[in-house]
Amino acid sequence: MSDKRRSVKLAAIGRGALLLLLIAAPAVAQTANLRGQWVGGLRCRSFNGTRSAPPKATATLSISQVGRYLAAEVQDSAGVRKYNGEVMRETGRASRFEAVLIECRSTSNMNNYSEVTNLKGFAVDDDGRLNGKSIFRSVRGEIGTCRWSFERISGKDPRIGFCQ
Repeated sequence: MSDKRRSVKLAAIGRGALLLLLIAAPAVAQTANLRGQWVGGLRCRSFNGTRSAPPKATATLSISQVGRYLAAEVQDSAGVRKYNGEVMRETGRASRFEAVLIECRSTSNMNNYSEVTNLKGFAVDDDGRLNGKSIFRSVRGEIGTCRWSFERISGKDPRIGFCQ
């Protein structure tokens, strides 16, 4: 093979590799890093025929992450709840994100505890803040909402497992 043909083939391979990187890069760039420990609280309101609003509960939110997928755990005075979720970075703003978490026991017929959460915020290195709102149905048949508010205190992976 002549040097000229080899140069043309190498240039074509290089252009192909560059095109592949340009196509794949946006998918990778859409992920925000939420991994770590977050502290804050939940303020919930429920309804079972009458309205109730217990005091704000102090809570810890632990998040592990694989790509854009999240495994999370909330620990507060009510116990421990596990969630699976997904996060996306806001286009053009690398530190901003939006995420959804679904409590692991959630079912479409809602015969157990069910909860879906929408989160928004920013995350940079070990710093971050998130706020959100969830809707739930408790095992006692109450329905309600919770406001979430957390700050990241560590970016270390807490090794939370995904729900099955």
